Amino acid sequence: MKPSTVIIGILLFAAAGAFLYLWGMKHQISKTRDLMNLLFSNGVARVNKYLRKNDYITASEIEKMVTGMTARFPLSKDKSIVTKPKDFTKQLLDYMLRTGQLREENNKYYKVKRKK
Repeated sequence: MKPSTVIIGILLFAAAGAFLYLWGMKHQISKTRDLMNLLFSNGVARVNKYLRKNDYITASEIEKMVTGMTARFPLSKDKSIVTKPKDFTKQLLDYMLRTGQLREENNKYYKVKRKK
């Protein structure tokens, strides 16, 4: 083999290693944020499922519903667990009110009907 071929091979191998390292670092940094987003989407799904069968929901019902709720990526050991349901419920309700998914009347939260 020519020395130039060996040098090019070493440089390509180093570039591939650097790419994989940077991709892993980016993935590690965004993992916490992604787990919290997954936890919020699980909470929204539970509230919406409850509201399909009931007219309204209260904050205390949501607290009971999300206590111990977990979020986890497939094939990953990392998971996020709701340990403070009161704080999580406040954040979840703020998010759902801000995005127009719920409306509040007398500390009761109703599903907003979407016009088609």
